[in-house]
Amino acid sequence: MNILDPKSYLKAMIGLSNLVKGGLNATARLTLCRGVDEELPTLFKDIASAGAQTAKIAVVKEVGRAATEIGRHLLGFIPDESAAEKLMSLGKEYGLTVQLSADDFLVTVDKANDPKLRDLERQNCGAGFESCYISPNGELQSCVTMPNLAFGLLHTESFRTAWQGKLAEEFRRLANNSQERRLCDVFCSHHPKDLTDST
Repeated sequence: MNILDPKSYLKAMIGLSNLVKGGLNATARLTLCRGVDEELPTLFKDIASAGAQTAKIAVVKEVGRAATEIGRHLLGFIPDESAAEKLMSLGKEYGLTVQLSADDFLVTVDKANDPKLRDLERQNCGAGFESCYISPNGELQSCVTMPNLAFGLLHTESFRTAWQGKLAEEFRRLANNSQERRLCDVFCSHHPKDLTDST
């Protein structure tokens, strides 16, 4: 595969496998960029081999590294109907449930299978309540779209301690009071100190 950092890719797959072995219902989160098409079959095969049952797929946005000059080459994946069909087909081939980001793919609600669309079943999108993101440097975050808000650093504390800590509790309190479905609309400009200062 044409991977910029093969060691990071291997670590991600080992981490995914360890989560599955630990009995967790781990979902592989994929962010597609330009030129990924040829690598998708291998990627799906590796995810399935790691034991994951679900792949949640979004498209790279013009934020972070992709917003810089050295990262602009990442932009350009076109999430059209044929791309959606290919992803669904690969999921079926490798026994993976595919969830397409409803923010990126112009497909029906049924085809997207995006749990974020279960608005009638819960108060918000679930970030920081039902799901989380662990960054490459070990930060526990509610969602990849809110990288400035970390609940804790897993190199220095356990997952449970960070997940049930003061920052996480304050995040959930503010989220519940916001009445917003998409929590990134509430917190996208916040920093960790903002949560502690708000009490």
